[in-house]
Amino acid sequence: MNFVYHGDPFIVEQKINELKSEIDDGDSNSTNINIYDANEINSDTLLNACYSVPFLSTRRLVIIKGLLTLFESKKSPRARFSKTKQTSKNKRVSEWDSIVEEISKFPDTTLLTFLDFDISENNQMLNKIRPHVKINYFPQPTSDTLTKWIKEKADSKNCYIEDKAITELIRYTGNNLRKIDSELEKLALYNPTDTITLKDIEKLVVPISNPNLFSSIDAILAGNKKHAITSLITLINQGTPVQLIITLLGKQIKTLILIKSLINNGVPKRDLIKHISISNYVLQKLTRIQEKISLNSLQNMHKALIKADYTTKTTNAQPGLVIELAVIELTLYATSTSKQLQSNNRQI
Repeated sequence: MNFVYHGDPFIVEQKINELKSEIDDGDSNSTNINIYDANEINSDTLLNACYSVPFLSTRRLVIIKGLLTLFESKKSPRARFSKTKQTSKNKRVSEWDSIVEEISKFPDTTLLTFLDFDISENNQMLNKIRPHVKINYFPQPTSDTLTKWIKEKADSKNCYIEDKAITELIRYTGNNLRKIDSELEKLALYNPTDTITLKDIEKLVVPISNPNLFSSIDAILAGNKKHAITSLITLINQGTPVQLIITLLGKQIKTLILIKSLINNGVPKRDLIKHISISNYVLQKLTRIQEKISLNSLQNMHKALIKADYTTKTTNAQPGLVIELAVIELTLYATSTSKQLQSNNRQI
C-alpha cells in the first residue's frame, strides 16, 4: 500500500507520526521504519528499502521526504539557473522515473509514503503515481474549520475551550497550528479546571511575534542591510520591544552555531533533529542558512549581539540606534562570508 501525505506541515507531521506508531507497536527504534530525504539519496536506495522484507514484523514503513517537490515547475522570474545546473537538475529528476515503473510491484508488506508539504495538483510525479497511491491532503484549517480543529485539539487534551477563548487564542497565535497546539498543551497542564476561558488565554498565552520580525531576521542573516534596518526600525516604531528582537535573533544565531558545530563534528543532516529541539521545518530552513555562513562569522555575530544587548541594558543609548548599528555589523559578517564562499567556489 502506498500513500501521499501533503498539506499543512504540522498536520502532516502528526499524521506521519500516527502512521509510524502503527509499526512494531510504536517502537521508535524499529528497523522497519526507513526515512529518506530525496535530496540525499538516489532511487536505487529507495527501491532496495521498498523491496526489503520486514524484520520480525508484518510491515515495513518507507518514507521519502521532498520527492514530489523536486517535480514542481519553477517558473519564477527570480529563479536563475545556468545551463549546467538545469541539465544536472533534469538528470536527477529523470532518475526517479524508475519509481513509477516499480511502485506497483512492491510487496504488500511495504507501506511507501511520499511526504511533502506545498505541492500543486499538476505535479508531474504526483500525476504519474496517482493510480498507485492513496492521496491524503491536509490543508491548513481557517475560519470555522480552524475553530473546529482547536476544539478537537482541546478535547484530545481532556479539556474544553470556550468560544471567546478560541477567538482570543487565534488573535494571539494567528493560524500557527504548532503554536496553538503548544499553548493548548500548556493551558491543559496549568489550568486547575477542565475549561479554558478568555482569562486563561490573557494570563498564560504569549502573543506570537509579528511575522515581519522573522523576515527581518532572515534579511540580517542574508546580509540584506537595507531591508533589515528599515523593517526593524518600523517594527520598533510600532511598539515591538528591542529586547524581543535581540532575544529572537540571538536564539536563531545560537541555533545556527549548534547546527554547524554538529555537522562539522560528523553528524548527518538527517540526524540533526535528534540533537536540536525545534520543528523539522525550521531545522531545514536554518540548515540551509548555515551553509552560507562560516562558524567564525556566526560566533562574531553572536558577540556583536551580546554587545548590543549589554548596551541597551546599561546605557541611555536610543534602542533604535543600537539596533541599527548592530544590524550593520551583523550584515557585514554575513556579506563578507558570502563573498568569501563565492570566491572559494570560483577557485575550486
